[in-house]
Amino acid sequence: MDGVHWVVASQPGRTFPLDCFMRDYYQPRLTEYVLAGRKLPPVGELGERNLFQHAVTITAITPDPKTPGRVAVSVEVSGRDGQAIHPAQDLKLFRDGRMVAWHPGDNGRDRILALPGGLLRHTFTDIPLPAEPGKVSFTAYAFNADRVRSERATREYTYPVGRTQSRLFLVAMGVNDFDNPTWNLRYAANDARAFADILPRHLPVPGGAAVALLASGEETKPDRDTLRSLLLRLSGVSESGEPVPYSARSGPNDVVVLTVASHGLTEDDTFYILPADIPGKGMNVTPELLSKAVSADDLYAWLVDLDAKEIILILDTCESGAALGGEGFRPGPLGDRGFGQLAYDKAIRVLSATNENNAALEYDQLQHGLLSYALLREGLEKGEATKPGSEPSLRDWLAFGRDRTTEIHRRISDGEELGGGRGKVVFIDSGASKTPDRIPASTSSFSLALGQAPQLFDPGGSSALLSLVPLASASVRPLLPQSPRSITLPSYPTLSPAVDGRPQTKAHTVRVDGESVLLALQLLAPGKEVAAVRVDNVGGVSSLWRSDGKDGAANITVSRGGTTLASGGTMTDGTLGNDEMLLALSLKDNGAFAGKATDFRITVFFTDGQRAMSLLEAK
Repeated sequence: MDGVHWVVASQPGRTFPLDCFMRDYYQPRLTEYVLAGRKLPPVGELGERNLFQHAVTITAITPDPKTPGRVAVSVEVSGRDGQAIHPAQDLKLFRDGRMVAWHPGDNGRDRILALPGGLLRHTFTDIPLPAEPGKVSFTAYAFNADRVRSERATREYTYPVGRTQSRLFLVAMGVNDFDNPTWNLRYAANDARAFADILPRHLPVPGGAAVALLASGEETKPDRDTLRSLLLRLSGVSESGEPVPYSARSGPNDVVVLTVASHGLTEDDTFYILPADIPGKGMNVTPELLSKAVSADDLYAWLVDLDAKEIILILDTCESGAALGGEGFRPGPLGDRGFGQLAYDKAIRVLSATNENNAALEYDQLQHGLLSYALLREGLEKGEATKPGSEPSLRDWLAFGRDRTTEIHRRISDGEELGGGRGKVVFIDSGASKTPDRIPASTSSFSLALGQAPQLFDPGGSSALLSLVPLASASVRPLLPQSPRSITLPSYPTLSPAVDGRPQTKAHTVRVDGESVLLALQLLAPGKEVAAVRVDNVGGVSSLWRSDGKDGAANITVSRGGTTLASGGTMTDGTLGNDEMLLALSLKDNGAFAGKATDFRITVFFTDGQRAMSLLEAK
């Protein structure tokens, strides 16, 4: 509200911007607090505050001579007031309204800037620019010792439009099995797998999707250290000290989505997510357990350096509304360290499954948490997450999930059958002993009476568009480094070169173990480079697998000598040279290899447009 200002009695000739004193006078959900009779924290008189405002100026924006698409932004902070010098705090730099850099300060903890001589000159380096639209606005400001914000310094910068394509980075976490089995859940891992499978096919980003599935029963355990390392790598922070490759870190053109299905709880007004590696026995909330949990403060520390065009956090846990509704969630220019400050600075959209006091529910017949089911099965797969006459966006989808979850809960409360039969409510429980692990929906007066009311924090702004019709092909690659697999392939007779020089290939079945299928592929194609590998069947049950995720196919992992070359994305190294190559093809059977198909066709696509095929007899 540019037309409304503060006037302080002690300085009648000055006006202060409305958000200048938000740290003292801003209270989210104020009406709700007053009606509930909650006691508000005391506030002092404005005249008692240090009202000095630092003068902040953006003095220069210069392109990085070594790295196209990046700039250095120089900022000056003046703290001189006559003979007095006022230290500054929390100097921040924003690009188009999203924080992209901050000054660590002189002590590294409170981010205090001493301002020797009353003036600080600082240059923020390595600031990436979005590929479009070719014009951005940088903003900088700081705070004084009483967290009174300076005026905003703004400067626009025009540059040539880049060629970098937007990408989706999806981290889907779901915990069924805990080290302390008392906390075990049923369908949280299903939620994570469904997000990893469905969302990339409905979000048309030209750069493809990079997906990390942290779920019980999968290769990567959904523990605290894995989540921390992954989120830091997305921010470009390497714990090993080695540079994080472009393919593993987010940038200003990208969409980052973090989904969590697990237990959630609130302790001392702090929201916690429980990862798989929580210790202890029983459902007692102990300091040892909290030390292994993921707090809202942890999320702040792991996401503060993340750069993205759009960031979304979906929490399908109990009491997850505490991440949005607790006293620590105060989104605004406050100079705080809390998660609310981060959500404001980064313009993060946050959707929680419940408010801060209620349980999030699972339903046997749906085999999902209610929020995950509403978002994925109804919102995307049934195509209902759209408004009439408008193109569906991620923000519309989140609002749909918020509203539809409440409706689904009401239908369960009314005894309506969902999915063809009566199921049972299964709590994603906060640890309260009064809540049983499993309650029939028809008798769960405690759970159903409380209701499930998701909360959505949406800072506004544009949002990526969704496709309610699944994409015919979606390029998906693993975000986590793939562990080398110990695969031993038999020896086969060497292929003979073709007289006309055409590529030669021959496929073999190594083993079929339940749903796990391992094939060997001999390939002789001098001077060519492999782009992708496809497996489909000639007759019988319809089957299709591809190493690049196109055509809506199931995934093939292609490896050579224990090194993964492709798994749902582009080949990392398909160069053949002049010698014969032996590839291992790992895939998940849909029944075709178990006897429901005739012969199979293996097709190798090369980067020059040629292809080579081999037939494989069904066993």
